[in-house]
Amino acid sequence: MWFVKGAKSSTSLSRIGERATRCDDERVLFAEPARVAQLDRASVFETEGWGFETLRARLTNTPHEPTHESDHESDHEPAAEQARVNSHDGTPVNVAANCIEAVERALTRTPDRELAKAVVQLSNLYTTERGKLAREQSSAIHLAAKSEYFLASDAPKVALALGECVARSDAFARLITLDTVRITDLGAGVGATSVGFIAWLANARAARNITTPLRLDLHAVELGEPAARAFTESVRVAAAHCEFDLALRIEARDFKSIAVEARDLLLCQTALNELLVDATHTRETIAMVTRWANAAPLLLVEPALKGSTRALMALRDELLLAGGMHVVAPCLHQQPCPMLARHDDWCHEARRLERTPRVEAIDKIVGRRDERALFAFLGTAPQACASVSQHVTLRIVTDTLGSRGKTERLVCRSDGEMRMMRLLDREEREGNRLFLRAKRGAILSIDPLPENNRIAPEAMVRPAL
Repeated sequence: MWFVKGAKSSTSLSRIGERATRCDDERVLFAEPARVAQLDRASVFETEGWGFETLRARLTNTPHEPTHESDHESDHEPAAEQARVNSHDGTPVNVAANCIEAVERALTRTPDRELAKAVVQLSNLYTTERGKLAREQSSAIHLAAKSEYFLASDAPKVALALGECVARSDAFARLITLDTVRITDLGAGVGATSVGFIAWLANARAARNITTPLRLDLHAVELGEPAARAFTESVRVAAAHCEFDLALRIEARDFKSIAVEARDLLLCQTALNELLVDATHTRETIAMVTRWANAAPLLLVEPALKGSTRALMALRDELLLAGGMHVVAPCLHQQPCPMLARHDDWCHEARRLERTPRVEAIDKIVGRRDERALFAFLGTAPQACASVSQHVTLRIVTDTLGSRGKTERLVCRSDGEMRMMRLLDREEREGNRLFLRAKRGAILSIDPLPENNRIAPEAMVRPAL
């Protein structure tokens, strides 16, 4: 999904006498009342239902809630026995969620209210106090926030991004059928990225009824020793839960100094943004990521903040200029990003998720009222794109923008153009109604494709994937 800035509005959110603020990544969702800004119109339609409060009274005046040791008893129920069938598409569901919840239960140690305070503190470091981030984020309580809250929040983002990459590229789809999968997690942290991958792979294999043994050769690069210990615990629980044979190798090094090996997949989540200099990536960072993209399929996941996301969009263009790779997702084309031309636009995903029990409990304490995962991602694969279809498809990149007598939506087309398309109310028909009903991020085809961006009554709007 994409973010497009709109006209200003005086709308703001208020909860229990305190204003609430919105932000575009779970790690930075909690802000103190003094730091709150009004929401503009785009923020309202983009983040409907997102309200946040610090609720200091709840954090300080209510007794700590005990953790429940009994929650750990069913951590290793085999994933194959947990699959349920989705009535919409027939694929197993809950395999990935159950894996992440198993890790969550195994890592639960901090009382909920103590953890909630740590989550707020760490979130503030990522928003208004980034100068202290490197010094303080490795503290024990902030490490607990990462392991016991943010891991379960961030892991599903990897699975969501991989799902789209698999639908668009054989280089990603082949991962599901391999007997041995070799991945490298760059800037591995406490394990959110690798746990997300393990959960996704288990779910994808269950969906295809693949029951053969799988060996996971996992190479993790993480400089911090406490984070590396947490990583080891989380991925071992995930692999055991999914019944994968795990071969784990951790390097205590800065990922910038790693020589990329031949791998089936490279992963890097919420690490590149920490290398930004004045909101842009340096030539050294661009050269490093170019080596990654040329060596193996690559998935980058970044916070859905304006600065880090626009930097990722610009990095995408630099990778294409360097050559030796192609963009798999989310883009439908290999042209320069059309959204970079407007300073106030940036591309990110907004996907609804069912929260894990612990994340839901912490969210209730801090006042978070939404289940969406917000993130930006880029999937690439080595070698130039083999062929380009002449048939123009388009990706819906906004919610419906209603105005008198018509509905408008911004689309990014496979020919590299960005257009504001419209459907007049009086010209809505069964054949073109999908333009109104499709979710942001949906990929559609329109026949005939209008030259003037006005969808005709007789036009047929269909899913393109």
